[in-house]
Amino acid sequence: MRYFGDDRGRRIAEMTRAIRTEGLFPYVPRPLGAAFEGRLFVEEFVQAEEFTPSLLAGRVDPEVIASRLRSLHA
Repeated sequence: MRYFGDDRGRRIAEMTRAIRTEGLFPYVPRPLGAAFEGRLFVEEFVQAEEFTPSLLAGRVDPEVIASRLRSLHA
């Protein structure tokens, strides 16, 4: 759950649904909903290791990350 002072939650929910619906980026957590005029946003919890610590420890393949980011922004 994330709470914002504006309607950002609604916009995030719409964007992530669109990305997942198009099948463009399956690594985006599934949005579960937004409430309170978009101030509250709920998404599925993804069990994973955080990116920055993994990168700094050398457990991330930069080429894989670059490829996935290219896919997301294509």
